[in-house]
Amino acid sequence: MSSATANGIHLPQTNGHNNSQQDPNNFNIDQLAVDLDLAGQDECNSSARMFERTRIQALADERGHVQKKTFTKWVNSHLTRVGCRVTDLYTDLGDGRNLIRLLEILSGERLPKATRGKMRIHCLENVDKAIMFLQEQHVHLENIGAHDIVDGNSSLILGLIWTIILRFQIQDITIEEYESTETKSAKDALLLWCQMKTADYSNINVR
Repeated sequence: MSSATANGIHLPQTNGHNNSQQDPNNFNIDQLAVDLDLAGQDECNSSARMFERTRIQALADERGHVQKKTFTKWVNSHLTRVGCRVTDLYTDLGDGRNLIRLLEILSGERLPKATRGKMRIHCLENVDKAIMFLQEQHVHLENIGAHDIVDGNSSLILGLIWTIILRFQIQDITIEEYESTETKSAKDALLLWCQMKTADYSNINVR
């Protein structure tokens, strides 16, 4: 007989064996506690990862804001010579005209005349003229095209301005080292300074 009856209640017969695995109504309280603990850890880890991503994004946004503000001032310090200025770096370079003016001021050379018109094709043509001039000056523009500038790609516009600064403001500067006849470019000198300042930190290697 597979079961016994007591006071009208049907009781399962164990025969000395543990049937908890066979009875769906039975559960292991210890396993439940473990599962709940793991779920809590996953939630905490997920919250920590979310906080970290949010913090990193906030720092990146802050850095981008500072770069934009600094580069805008730098661009305007040159454009004021010809009575021009930019208000928003991400939009005011989009037609290519201010970019051509900036490069003419920095290089002292005459670029092809900017195309008149405000259509996208006119903007792309003007930015292309600026980019072609930079390429003729052996300036390496990695993954930067005219459409990126016209469309206001913030990171690539910042990269373009920094590249122009390196080429026309820093690259040609030479610094004579103290008590030495050796000279370094401003870029190399800046790199050396960064290396000296971070020399005591084992986890930092500035190249």
